[in-house]
Amino acid sequence: MATSEVPTDVLGTNPEWQAAVTSPTKKAFVSKIPRRSVKLPTPINALPVQLAATESSQPDEAPSSNNQQESATPPKAAVVDKHQQYIKDLEEKKRKAREEEVAKAEKQRRLRLKLRKSILQRAASIRTETDAGGHDTVDSTRSPQDESEAPSPAADDVLTDEERKAKAAAQKRLLQKQQATLEALKVKRQKEAEAAEAERQRAQKKKELTRKASLGTTEVPSRMQDALDKFNQAAAGSAVSAVRVKKEEKDESSLTPEQKEQRALQQEAIKKKQVEYLQKLADERKQKQLEEDEKNELLRQKRAKVREEALLKHEAAKAEKAAAAAAAEESATPVVVEADEVRPKVNVEAMVSRLSKLKTSEAQLVPEAKDFASWKKRNGVAPDTKVFCMTGWYPVIKDTLEKRGWFHNPDRNSPYFDLKWALKSDDLKNVKLHDDQLVNHFLQNTAITTKSGLLHNLRNVTWFLSEDIDSFFPRAYDLNEPADMQSYIQDFRYIRAEGMLKRLGVQCRAMLNAIKPSVVSVNLGVLDVVLSVCRKRQEILPDDVLDNPNACGIDPVVTDLQWDVLQRCPVDAPGSIRPACVFTKPSVAASSEFGDQPPPHLSPSEAKEEAKAAKRHEKLMEAAFIKEKARLNTLLSQVVPLTNETATKVLELLQGLEDMCPQFHLNGADSKNVWIVKPAGMSRGRGIRVFNQLNELLEYADVENHKECQWIVQKYIENPLLVCNRKFDIRQWVFVTSWNPLTVWFYLDCYLRFSSEEYQVDDLTDQYVHLTNNSIQKNGENFYKAYTTEDGSITIEGNMLHSDDLSAYLTRKYGLDPDTNETIFTSKIQPRMKEIVKWSLSCVQDTVQHRKNSCELYGYDFMLDETFKVRRRCRPLGQVLTGSRR
Repeated sequence: MATSEVPTDVLGTNPEWQAAVTSPTKKAFVSKIPRRSVKLPTPINALPVQLAATESSQPDEAPSSNNQQESATPPKAAVVDKHQQYIKDLEEKKRKAREEEVAKAEKQRRLRLKLRKSILQRAASIRTETDAGGHDTVDSTRSPQDESEAPSPAADDVLTDEERKAKAAAQKRLLQKQQATLEALKVKRQKEAEAAEAERQRAQKKKELTRKASLGTTEVPSRMQDALDKFNQAAAGSAVSAVRVKKEEKDESSLTPEQKEQRALQQEAIKKKQVEYLQKLADERKQKQLEEDEKNELLRQKRAKVREEALLKHEAAKAEKAAAAAAAEESATPVVVEADEVRPKVNVEAMVSRLSKLKTSEAQLVPEAKDFASWKKRNGVAPDTKVFCMTGWYPVIKDTLEKRGWFHNPDRNSPYFDLKWALKSDDLKNVKLHDDQLVNHFLQNTAITTKSGLLHNLRNVTWFLSEDIDSFFPRAYDLNEPADMQSYIQDFRYIRAEGMLKRLGVQCRAMLNAIKPSVVSVNLGVLDVVLSVCRKRQEILPDDVLDNPNACGIDPVVTDLQWDVLQRCPVDAPGSIRPACVFTKPSVAASSEFGDQPPPHLSPSEAKEEAKAAKRHEKLMEAAFIKEKARLNTLLSQVVPLTNETATKVLELLQGLEDMCPQFHLNGADSKNVWIVKPAGMSRGRGIRVFNQLNELLEYADVENHKECQWIVQKYIENPLLVCNRKFDIRQWVFVTSWNPLTVWFYLDCYLRFSSEEYQVDDLTDQYVHLTNNSIQKNGENFYKAYTTEDGSITIEGNMLHSDDLSAYLTRKYGLDPDTNETIFTSKIQPRMKEIVKWSLSCVQDTVQHRKNSCELYGYDFMLDETFKVRRRCRPLGQVLTGSRR
C-alpha cells in the first residue's frame, strides 16, 4: 500500500505539519479531523510548477521528466512491515503461552493420575489384608490414632466380641477417610477445571480485543490514503475544468470570422441531430401506442364475436327445440323424455362472461381499470352483472353465487366487487369500502367472537334483560383477572363441600326411608365444616357488602382452615388439621374501605390510630383462628352415629340449595368438581383440557408466568344428556344482518356433533370422550364407525346427526310435552336456544361496529343436561362448517 502525497499548496510549507500528516503515529488523529472543501488560491497556470515542486520534495523517488502533472507517492512498506512484525510477535507470544498452558495442564494431569494410582493401590492392599486376615502391618500413611485403634493381628485367635467390633470400627473409619480423600481430590479437580475454563475464556476475550485493536491500527492508514486520494482527484478535476474554460475563452478571442462561422455551423448541426433524435423517440412512442390500440380493438372484436356466436347458438338451439316440439305435435305421437335427459337451463349471461374473460397473458396488455365500469368492460362482464370475491375456501357459497349469475373476481385484493366474502374480519380492516358494497363481517366484534369477550358481556345480561346468567351459561372465570381467580378458587372449594353434602344426603335419605334401622357414622368436624360452608352459600349478603369492591376477601365462603379439613379429613373416620396450617393475613382488611392504604383525608395521627386498630383487629382474627382450629381438632377426633334430626337438616339444606342455585344439578349427582380450561382466543379445541384437581389446573394455565395468554375456566357439565351413551353438542347457526335495529335470522335446522367414545369421567385426559370438536374427533380411531341408538331406530354416521332425528329420538324415548302436546325439541329446546341467542346478541349490541350492507354468520354451541335445560357453551363464534353437513 502506497501513501499519497498532499499538495504543497494545500498543506503549506510548514515541515512540522507535513511530518504530522505523513507520520504513521499521527494518521489516526488526522483521519478524525473534519474535512471541508478548500478553494485553490493559486492560479491555474502555476499548478504544474507546484506539482513539480511537490514531486522534487520526495527524497526516495526521482521526478518524472515526461509527465510533469503526474505525482509519485512513496511506498508504505516500512509502516506495514512494522505492523506485521508486531502482529507476528503477538501471535508468537500467544503460541508460547498456549504451549506453556498445555504443558502445565499435562503435568498436573500426570500428577493427579499418579496420586490417584497410589491411593487406589494403597486401598487395594489394605482391602486384601483385611479379606485375607493377614498379619502384615498397615500402610505407613495411617495415622498413630488409627494404629492405636486397630487391634494386633497376632491376637486374632483370642479376640473377644468387643475387640472384634472395635477392629471392624477401626477398619470402617479407615475406609471412610480414604473415601473422604477421594472426594476431596474430585472437588479439587473440578475447581481446577473451572479455573482453567475461566482462564481460557479470559485468554479468548483478550485475544479478540487484541485482534480488533490490530485491525483498527491497520485500517487507519488505509482510511487516510482514501481521503487523500479523493482530495487529489477533486483538486485535479477542478484544475482540468478551469484549464478547459480558460482555453475556450482564449481560443474564442483568437478565432477568425470564418472559424467562428464554421463553429456556429457545427453547433447548429449538433442541435439538429439532437432534435431529430428526440423526434425519432416521439415517433416510436406514438407507434407503440397505436399498436396497443390495435391490440385492444382486436380483443374487443374477439369478445363481440364470441358473444354473437354464443347468442346465435342459443337461438339455434331454441329454434331447433321449437321445431322438434311442432313436429311431435303434428305426428300426434307422445314423446317420452327420460328424467336423466332433462338438462338444466343455460345461463347465457354467465356463459358469455366466462367465454369472454381475458386470459392472464392478454390481461397484462390492457391498462389497469380506472373504475368499476371500466373493470367490467375489461373483463367482459355485463354492466348489470354482480361481482363477488372471496378470501378463504367456501366452495358452496362460490358455486351458489355463480349459479345465480354472479361473476367471480379471482383477485382477492381487488377493490371491484359487489360482495366480498372474507374468512376473517381482519381481511376487511385495510379495505376502503363503499356504502353499496356488501361484506360478511362486522368490525370490532370480539365481544361476541372470543371466549373472554363473550364471558364479560354476558355478565351484564341482568342489566339489559333482567335475566340471570347462571340460568343458561355455566359458571366461567377469567383467570387473568385477580378477582375472577379468587372467585374461581372459592367456587372450586365450595363444590368440594357440596359434593360431600350430596353423598351424605344419599345416606341420610336411605337411613330415613329404611324399614330396618340403620346406622350412619360421621365425623363431627367434617359435618360441621360441610354444613357451615353450604349454609354460608345460602346467605344473602347486605347491600353495603355487595356494593363494596374490596369485600370479596372479607369473609370467604371456604376459609383456609375449612379447606384443609375438606381436603384431608374423611367423612366417616377420625382426622386432624395439619400443624402447618397457620393464620395468614387476609388480602383485604375488613375494617378499611381503602384496603392496605389509609384513607387520604386522615391526618397523620388519625392514620396512626387507624393502623393500630387494624393491628388489633388482625390479632383478634389470629386468636379466633387459633380457637377455631382447636375446636375443629376436638370435633375431628369424634366419629358418632348420625341422628334423624341431623339427617333431616342435611336433606333440608340440600333442598334449599337446589331451589336457590340454578346450576345445582349441573354440578352432578355427587359433584366430582370437574372443570374445563380453554385459551380465550383460540378455536377448534386447541389447548382445551379437563381437570378435577385445583393445583393441576393452575399449573397448566400458569397465569403468573404467562400473562400474555388469556385463559377461561368453565364449569364442566357433569350430567349431560347422552345419546348412544355419548356426549354431544348442538351447533345452531344464526345470521345477523343489522345491529341497529338488531335483526337476526334463526335457522330452523341445526345439527348435533358427537364424541367418538362413550362418556365417562374416570379418565379426564381422553379428548375423544369430553370434546366434540370436529377438528379433534377426526383423529380418533372410532370417528368413521357408525353406531345406532338404544332402540335401533337411528344410525349415527360421521359423529353427526340432524336436529329432526334428535326430535324423533326424544319423542320415542320421553314422549310429547304434556303442556303443549308437541315434541320436546320444538316446545322446550328450540325456544330456549332462540332466547339465549337474543340475550347474548343484545348484550354486545353497543360494542360491535354497525355498518349498513354488512352481515355475519355466527355459530352457537349448546348442550343439554338430563333435565333438558339448555346451556350455552363458552366458544368463539363464526367458525367454518364442519363435517359432512357443509
